[in-house]
Amino acid sequence: MTITYKRILSKDNEQVKKLITIVLNELENKDFFISISEDELEDIYYDEICILYGAYDKDKLVAMAKLDLNNQYDVVELKQCLNIEKYQVAELGRYLCIPEYRRKGIMKDLQKLLISEAKKLDYDYLVVTAHPQNIASNKTILKEDFELKITRMLSNGYYRNIYLKDIRNL
Repeated sequence: MTITYKRILSKDNEQVKKLITIVLNELENKDFFISISEDELEDIYYDEICILYGAYDKDKLVAMAKLDLNNQYDVVELKQCLNIEKYQVAELGRYLCIPEYRRKGIMKDLQKLLISEAKKLDYDYLVVTAHPQNIASNKTILKEDFELKITRMLSNGYYRNIYLKDIRNL
């Protein structure tokens, strides 16, 4: 198995939907994943809103992760709760991986790609959230030196650990 990483484009929309369905059907706790609205699903292909990377086994999308850019979706709320409103902040999220491809370092690689993209775009901080009981996601986040700042209920009704990473001096 050779995994390649590349930007996900709008032409990959059906594979993205399939990946979401597969992962959601396998989740032991549906609260681990914040649902994706139709509007967000359309927006994920616009560079000014987010950067989306996928991991491919040949032509099959097996994992993805997303970088929401400043002031998109939950970024405003997360900036406020962390008292970092004056900074350029992006949010890592939408970590999805088909079960048989887990524990192979794919999510770690996707996370590193997105951190690099944020750095190139001169972001100051990255935030990421995870359900407190989602051990795999929390471990992946901590391995990249994110610091757990707070655990709270977000305005979308989901309870999350909120992590922060200063990338200004990377």
